[in-house]
Amino acid sequence: MEISAKAVKDVCPGAFTVLTDSRVQKASCLAEHRAAVGAEETGSQIFFSYDGKQPPEGYEVRIEKRRVEISYSKSSGAFYALVALWQMYAGEERLAPGVFTEAPAFCDRGFMLDVSRGKTPLPETLEHLVNLLARMRYNQFQLYMEGFSFAYPSFPGLWKEESSLSPEEIRHLDVFCRERFIELVPNQNALGHMAPWLAREEYASLAECEEGFSYGGFTLPATTLDPEDERSLTLVMQMADDLLSNVSSKRIHMGLDEPFELGFGKSRGKALGPVFCRYVSRLHGELAARGRQMMMWSDALHRFGATELDLPEDILFLEWGYEKEHPFEERCGRLKEAGKRFYVCPGTSSWNTFTGMTDNMLLNIDHAISAAKSFGAEGVLLTDWGDGNHMQQLPFSYGPVVYCGIRAWNPDEEISREKLGHLLDAYIFMDRAGKMGEIVLAAGDYWKMEELAMPCHTLAHTVFAGGIRDDVSYEQNLGLTKRILEILCLPQVAAAYPMEDLSLQPESALGAADFLEDLRERLAETDLWCADGALTRRELENGIAMAEFFCRYRASLARQRAEAGDRERSEELEGIVEEYQRLWKIRNKEGGLRTGTEMLRRFE
Repeated sequence: MEISAKAVKDVCPGAFTVLTDSRVQKASCLAEHRAAVGAEETGSQIFFSYDGKQPPEGYEVRIEKRRVEISYSKSSGAFYALVALWQMYAGEERLAPGVFTEAPAFCDRGFMLDVSRGKTPLPETLEHLVNLLARMRYNQFQLYMEGFSFAYPSFPGLWKEESSLSPEEIRHLDVFCRERFIELVPNQNALGHMAPWLAREEYASLAECEEGFSYGGFTLPATTLDPEDERSLTLVMQMADDLLSNVSSKRIHMGLDEPFELGFGKSRGKALGPVFCRYVSRLHGELAARGRQMMMWSDALHRFGATELDLPEDILFLEWGYEKEHPFEERCGRLKEAGKRFYVCPGTSSWNTFTGMTDNMLLNIDHAISAAKSFGAEGVLLTDWGDGNHMQQLPFSYGPVVYCGIRAWNPDEEISREKLGHLLDAYIFMDRAGKMGEIVLAAGDYWKMEELAMPCHTLAHTVFAGGIRDDVSYEQNLGLTKRILEILCLPQVAAAYPMEDLSLQPESALGAADFLEDLRERLAETDLWCADGALTRRELENGIAMAEFFCRYRASLARQRAEAGDRERSEELEGIVEEYQRLWKIRNKEGGLRTGTEMLRRFE
């Protein structure tokens, strides 16, 4: 059995004494979990025994008075058994003598992080996140890439000014993940979302609409490759080859979502289902020749009626939807009926919000996993997007990571919101005061106090993202937002958010601001013992302060403010911006920081 001793110490801090330098052969339990150094050892020994009858990631744990025995068939099962024991210690559960057996409900349990919309994490941040994922027994990690977020060796002139992830960093991360039984699956878009490439003179002719396009009354730059141009396939395969040479995974996620221009440019008048499927099949053939399995989003499959068309059987389709109203049941049923292999992909609800949307997140994950169980999905992939320059701080995604990790392992385990808060305190924050989990989840409630609900957006963040400075542009911007959402959202989702009254109601904004201010003050009551506890509290305070600021700013749009009040507001914002800059540099590369800073300083 090969389990990295360092991985166990990183993932399960303070719970075990590893008795070999590099690989776990046996371990000792601690009397109780402590985050602080110096917890005493009981001397209870953990022994490992091979049992080929156990499922690949499953295990049996037999607890006796001075002995714990773990039976496993794969090293990952033994590792997850140690994690389960750590969770019991961390949750202050007594290990009563007995036997328990576990195995995951889904073979793939993944997390996808957007690293392409302004914020590129430092290697240390990615390692920190991988340890948290392993702690919740995820076994897949994806970094969403579009544009030049990876330093493609074949295109050195395109990313020199970017804070791109280097091949060396990806190779290191791949090893780090494997030591924690996590597969690093490469992820890059290969049809839509290609705007940065198509904006380059040398690639502009590859666009479906070279002059840009109009969509729902909006004029937009080119974003989609011409799928019938042989050079498009050549480009994306060169990108894929550059990425694949740095990972051990035999899978790759090629995106293929939201090819908005198809049917409006060079493919106008053609049957779009066959056009799309021919491109998918050619791309699949190239990847299969390299020994790789292809993954792709499923939205275009539904849009073009391609579920009925002939596509390679081994493609994994990823059914994404981030609102609690997303019709996972209907669409997963359609995929199953068509004989497709698929995942479900809910979201963290953190983007476009500052602090998340807790109730939406919980229901979105619940509905996704329920459909996955009903229709035989192979996996669950939790997505964390970075729309709007990725302004949300990382700890606001910890709640979704814990919740989805538990539900993906065992869909039948019921986790109340109150229990989730306790688990966050035990597993992530290690808050001896037992308050941080509740505060973080509550921070994702301010959207419910706003007068207008929107899918995966809050009004406070909409003011920020739109640079809204007065009540007239406020209603105009919301009108545009309504039109965009009506175009992009599925009918079931759009119907749930009619957005009929767009008028500003300052009382609602001020109520949300006061609620956030109270939460921010309560952070002082927490007592975090996780390794990055001080940093985590600062990040949460800055994120809540940012949401609070834009709630108050939104209220101010309804009336004239005195000059002194404007100065006070500018000073408050400057403090938020300066801390935002300091925190960004601790967790992330500097690319994107300037854009975020400029977006904030529009409101001084």
